[in-house]
Amino acid sequence: MDNKINNDGVSKGVNQQNTSPETTRASEPLVADKKYKAFGLEYKLLKTRDGGDLYLTQFGDAFLQCLLPENWHEGSYYARHGQKLPGTSAVYKVPTKPAQGKSIDIVVKFCRIGRDVTPLLTGRSKFISDEEFENARWNGPFEEFGHLMELRKGVYGLKKRFLTQRPLGIFVPPERCQEWQLGRSSDSFRIGQHLMEKDSTLGEDCDPVKLDISRQYIMIFSWIKGIGLDGLLARGALSEERCNEITERVYFQDMIPSGFKVLDTKPAHIILRAGKNNRLLEKDGRYTFALIDYELLRRTDEHEKVYGLSRRSQYWQYIHERFDEKSSIGMPDELKCVSVNGVPYVFGSTPNGGKLWVMGYNYRLFDYFMPEKWRSRDRIRLSSRNEVYHSLTPDNIHLVYKRSRVGILPESNPLEDKPSAIVEQGYNSPFEEVAIAERLRINGLNITPPRAIYRTGQKSTSRKFILDDRRYQAARGLTTPEDPPEPLLSDQHDYYVLWGCWRGIDPEKGYFPGNPHWGFTTVNQALNDKLISPDEASSIMAGTVSKLQRRNIAQMFFGKYDFLLTFNDDMTTLKKDKNGDYVITISVDAYQAYYLKLLDGAQYRALLHETASDLRNLGYEMLNLAGDHLILSINPDGSLMLDEHGRITRSISNFELMRKL
Repeated sequence: MDNKINNDGVSKGVNQQNTSPETTRASEPLVADKKYKAFGLEYKLLKTRDGGDLYLTQFGDAFLQCLLPENWHEGSYYARHGQKLPGTSAVYKVPTKPAQGKSIDIVVKFCRIGRDVTPLLTGRSKFISDEEFENARWNGPFEEFGHLMELRKGVYGLKKRFLTQRPLGIFVPPERCQEWQLGRSSDSFRIGQHLMEKDSTLGEDCDPVKLDISRQYIMIFSWIKGIGLDGLLARGALSEERCNEITERVYFQDMIPSGFKVLDTKPAHIILRAGKNNRLLEKDGRYTFALIDYELLRRTDEHEKVYGLSRRSQYWQYIHERFDEKSSIGMPDELKCVSVNGVPYVFGSTPNGGKLWVMGYNYRLFDYFMPEKWRSRDRIRLSSRNEVYHSLTPDNIHLVYKRSRVGILPESNPLEDKPSAIVEQGYNSPFEEVAIAERLRINGLNITPPRAIYRTGQKSTSRKFILDDRRYQAARGLTTPEDPPEPLLSDQHDYYVLWGCWRGIDPEKGYFPGNPHWGFTTVNQALNDKLISPDEASSIMAGTVSKLQRRNIAQMFFGKYDFLLTFNDDMTTLKKDKNGDYVITISVDAYQAYYLKLLDGAQYRALLHETASDLRNLGYEMLNLAGDHLILSINPDGSLMLDEHGRITRSISNFELMRKL
């Protein structure tokens, strides 16, 4: 076989020569004040001079002037001066007009979101199941870019990094069209909108992107050098048998084990590279290849399930090692080890301009607490008075985050003769809360464990309440370890404390590295881990809800996250009671337990008294100790779990008005 290709089969890529007579002057597009994010990728939004929207990625930002629509889109320039590429979609290779002395080759592709896809799928028998065929849909533009970036990074399975086109930006022309003009179905388009709304990578610091069924979405990619397998077949450089062999190998040996599939995989999507003398590049006996066309790129089912679970497993190992100073070895330069109030943290900045302190020395935990992971729109509010939320991160980690009230003077009756102890104390700073909680944990008390502190990037000032600046004054002189340094405690920003989600059992109990199971698991997770069968999972859910309904307390629980299964000491099998039913644990705070008649008055008072005594013995007191600060464990019939001393098991969850005696 002759593995040479002709010169016209390889793109010359970026053209740095300003030779076109259509050179344009640099425009001054309007840049949106807010950041936008979708499927893990941040965008800079520009309002173009024709009234369109241009969402630029980090890759496209460097080529801003070239990517302005007047340099490739205006007047259908892409069609008049570009090359329409083979295929069923509208896709063009376009050399942009030179701007500021530079022209680049780009690929512009009109997104087919909302259009019918099934008649266009090819090679169905080898690469797509009947179910996938029936449910196939085109990716939305932002979803496509998100999947593409995961593929490039190699996040699953083989951890193979794929060579692909770079996603540069998404242009949305100002014109509005009827659905029939774009060939869209409102039902099909709505699926893409729903996925955007449920995007788990979106945090409150970045605005969501809203898809508009009446507007076109044009994706802009970098041009990639090489020639497709179909082109090599047409030139006689590859036989049809060899072409199919390479296609199947790329799909089944590279993509699928790496957690991705393309529903219309075909030779044209696989680009081989050429080196000197136009000879096809090889490595380890295989051709070097790149992948193009991502509008039907999907995660595999195993990737969808396992990715979150594997990240969760890594998380708990990092938590286990967090106070080992050796876990800081290899820390990137942008992260620093710091100590505040005797507590070690890994400190760094977040992409949205915020600051993050992650407890311990293990820098690998930093990514788990990035704000986009937990400040999601899908959250459960845990308090009627304070900003306290339960969030499930994309890494399958349950966290509770609470906005600190530092700097706010606690409310009290100003007409009382004796000053309020709460007013005299004031709300603790987030760093004081964490330090107190950690000391109590080390001394054996059950607490909701602190994980990190986050300071928002945007400024937040208010004068609608009486300010208490004592904590800020006490922290004067303490700064962040960056250049230039900033105040450790700033009255211009909001602070959040992130806590582990204590749901009735200590998640670290029984953990040791390498053990896939410890402490507890949820029904869904046990099903995914094949610890229980689908029939058992259904039976557990139905039986638990039935027991809760008999106590009229079913409305208090969500089930999916609340019902915990407990492991036996072997950490491989799940506990059952004397009736052969799986043991279920649910958490509820003491106030709720009293309200639901799971506690009587004497038990409630004893809980508060015992907890106050435990704190005094360690030299602390909580000025506002109340039932909703204590989390209890119950089973579905409402029985309270007891510790080895016969006391009601509880975990302390509030430290903002706790002080040392």
